[in-house]
Amino acid sequence: MHMPRIGDRQLFPDLKPDIYLNHAAISPISDPVKTAIGEVATAYAEEGVGCVMRWIEQRERLREKLAEFIGSSHERIGLIQNTTTGVVDIANSLIWQAGDKVVLFTNEFPANVTPWLQAAKTFDLQIEFVDVVETVESGGENLDVLDGARLVAASAVQFQTGWAMPLKAIGERCKENGCLFFVDGVQAVGAVDIDVATLGIDFLAVGGHKWMMSVEGAGFLYVSERGQSALTPRLVGWLSQEDSLSFLFEGAGLLDYDKPYKQSPELFEFGAVSALGYAAMEASLDLLMALGVSNIEAHITAYLTQLDEGFREIGWETTRKTDRSGILSVPIPNGDALNAAAKHFADHSIAVSTPDGHLRFAPHWPNAISEIDQILSAAQGVSR
Repeated sequence: MHMPRIGDRQLFPDLKPDIYLNHAAISPISDPVKTAIGEVATAYAEEGVGCVMRWIEQRERLREKLAEFIGSSHERIGLIQNTTTGVVDIANSLIWQAGDKVVLFTNEFPANVTPWLQAAKTFDLQIEFVDVVETVESGGENLDVLDGARLVAASAVQFQTGWAMPLKAIGERCKENGCLFFVDGVQAVGAVDIDVATLGIDFLAVGGHKWMMSVEGAGFLYVSERGQSALTPRLVGWLSQEDSLSFLFEGAGLLDYDKPYKQSPELFEFGAVSALGYAAMEASLDLLMALGVSNIEAHITAYLTQLDEGFREIGWETTRKTDRSGILSVPIPNGDALNAAAKHFADHSIAVSTPDGHLRFAPHWPNAISEIDQILSAAQGVSR
């Protein structure tokens, strides 16, 4: 097995496009991830239930690694299906009071808006939107709206433009105002260094299929101690209770429906989860940790800086305003022109995506800086 090296895609021998720039959508899986999935499948094929405890233990090991990866402790990590699940869990489990104010940002991905809007209907909350452009350009100086807010929800990185939100400034303002801070980290974690304590984050939801380079259907949720104390168990399952497995393995008389609920994000691990998905996540996380997320972030920044400069030299305007992001986008509002541009790149074996009127380029650690000349050459033939 090859060792991971930044700028080297040997661990992705099956990847068909010459240049893959769609990590903000779905990352391809590496050979180590494929191997991990195969090991779980083989174990269940050979042993059935006999291998279950092995993969429960694996998930506890994963929990420890995820905690280290984001600067937390393992008891503050819950394993969930995806980012949306984390938003829904928190939006429906907070101890709300009628009239509580929730602050959202314009142009957010719907996963971090729709559940809050529904919670507002359910719990009679007040929603206030803040302009994302002003927030980014001011570095978070226009946040008087957080005064009196119960919670603010933001994406770490905006999905269409690649703008990195000023998380530290928002987190500090939330701390000053006693406001809870929810972050959708799916477009950041794995590509940039996210330390939840330093940034003042109370809730962080992350799906594994983008920058974590794992698979769909497996993600994680971080909840701070302060955030946990603000929750009530409205959404629960049989595994939400303390000591939930003892009646299966430790004899008779232990079946108890009145056990207390877990006081950690494991509360949201309602039932059976994807052993395949979490084995895949550990394998991909091992690669990220071996390379070092700060090294990955520096590589992506260098790649996008050079690509941005090249685009500007050929007369393309990009959305780039910040570092700490794996996304560089070119606005093309006309849908026909946008789709034609994406097809043109695909015809040159370059995979890109087209969210919300933007031609989006999203490299990760396997992408080599030497790819940029090929991208710029293809760009010359795009009609905009």
